[in-house]
Amino acid sequence: MSLSRCIDKYGCEDKIRPGGRVEGPVECLAGHIHSIRASNQCLRSYDLHVEGRKV
Repeated sequence: MSLSRCIDKYGCEDKIRPGGRVEGPVECLAGHIHSIRASNQCLRSYDLHVEGRKV
């Protein structure tokens, strides 16, 4: 799935709130990781950039 299609399907922050999750099929995205932030030993946050957009 392209990043643009993912943003169109799930919305920027309208459909999935920060820290939230959606039950259902697993989606795979590809792009360039610009930053990785670790909250603890098991939780990581990634900024993925592709097509001039980020998620």
